[in-house]
Amino acid sequence: MLQSISSKIQPVVSITDESYDLGYAHRYRLLIEITNDGATVVVLNQGSDKFILLRDYQFNIEERNRNLEDIFSSDEFLSHVNYKSVTVSIVSPKTTLVPSPFYDSNESRKLLEFNHTLKASDVIYCNYVRSFDLHNVFAVPKDLDELLKSNFKNFNLLHAATPFMEGVHLEYLNMALTSLFVNVSKKGLELMATNGKQLLFYNNFNYETMEDFAYYMLFVAEQLRINPELNPVTLSGNIQKDSPVFTTLYKYFRHVNFAERTEQYNYHFEFEKIPSHTYFSVFSQALCE
Repeated sequence: MLQSISSKIQPVVSITDESYDLGYAHRYRLLIEITNDGATVVVLNQGSDKFILLRDYQFNIEERNRNLEDIFSSDEFLSHVNYKSVTVSIVSPKTTLVPSPFYDSNESRKLLEFNHTLKASDVIYCNYVRSFDLHNVFAVPKDLDELLKSNFKNFNLLHAATPFMEGVHLEYLNMALTSLFVNVSKKGLELMATNGKQLLFYNNFNYETMEDFAYYMLFVAEQLRINPELNPVTLSGNIQKDSPVFTTLYKYFRHVNFAERTEQYNYHFEFEKIPSHTYFSVFSQALCE
């Protein structure tokens, strides 16, 4: 059932398929995306390859840990439920992509320190991005790492870029032109450029104004010699056609489209009431083992 709920710690969007059965949770995959805007929870029934639950919680990053703790302890579909597997993705500005031939697991922290200033308490993780044969090395704040470990005995932790890349690669592998892909949040964007099977660029940025947003887009396009009149831009995340971000983008880029969620899986019918691009990244977590 799709519902809008105004309470601060309640989900603003909530969908539960009638087939969801807590007694069969050991057959389901739990996927959680934590951003600077809040957290999204989805459940995939691997037996039917169908997404059967969605919860979208919204809160400010300053309240993140307290709200996450409340959600994990009070949501009946999260508290003391034994899922087959749990995957969590987080947004972290401290990330570095390393081609597999140059990656050494013993040097992960040093590799990250080439581009970022780390705290001694930062916890270092690494994901393998199969689609582009890369290792995504990233840092997680200690308090968030401990919170996740206290709530989930075993879980796979992903940087947000990992499912974003896997999802784009699966859905847009055969695009002939160099293309820009943008995953949008309220104050951040992930920006990625591909040319068929080749990853040309990835980075994430924070923005305060529409001018900031346009600057990052145009700067990357210029560096990659992308023609705003010709090359397509595909949007996902927290953005709608009537939003200031879309209006700003359309001033500079002629071919702006919205991403489609992967057709590899099935979805509860009420998911059709939600724009297909909105939860592109969290659905794409299912592609990451």
